[in-house]
Amino acid sequence: MNKNIRFEVFHGLDEHVYRYVAPYAMTMSYIKRNGNPITTSEKHSWYVGFDEDNQMVCFCSVKAQNKAKKMQIGNLFIFSREKKIFNLLVKKLIKDIASKGISLAAYANNENKNWFVLLGFETVRTGVNWHNMKYNDRLRGNNKKT
Repeated sequence: MNKNIRFEVFHGLDEHVYRYVAPYAMTMSYIKRNGNPITTSEKHSWYVGFDEDNQMVCFCSVKAQNKAKKMQIGNLFIFSREKKIFNLLVKKLIKDIASKGISLAAYANNENKNWFVLLGFETVRTGVNWHNMKYNDRLRGNNKKT
C-alpha cells in the first residue's frame, strides 16, 4: 500500500460525505465495528484520506462540542488497520485543530488506545472497551519516535 496519503476535509452535510461515508454508515458490519451508528450534522467535519490511486483508505469525523473551543474525534476508520495511516490522520487532526488552541478529544477502543497515547493523548476516563482520551501537547514531546 502507498503511504502518500492526501486528506480532504468536508463539511458535515456536504454531498461528498454522503458519497464517501454513507456506504459505510449503511453497512451493518461497520456499524457493529464502530459500536454506534455513523451520523453527521452541521457540527461535523469529515477527514477522508486517499492514496495515490485515489482509493479511500480512511475517514473520521470531528464534531464541534457545545462548549467553546472543543472538538471530538469520532467514527474513525482505517481500512487496512495500518498504524502508519492512523498516525498520518491523527497528526493531521492535531495540526488542524489542537495546534490552533482548540481542545481535541477522542474515543479510543482497546485496539487503538495505545496508538493515541503515542501521539500525545492521555486517558481521561477508562472504560471496558472504549476510553475517553484528550490530546495533551506536553505529552507529545515524549513520543517523537512515531
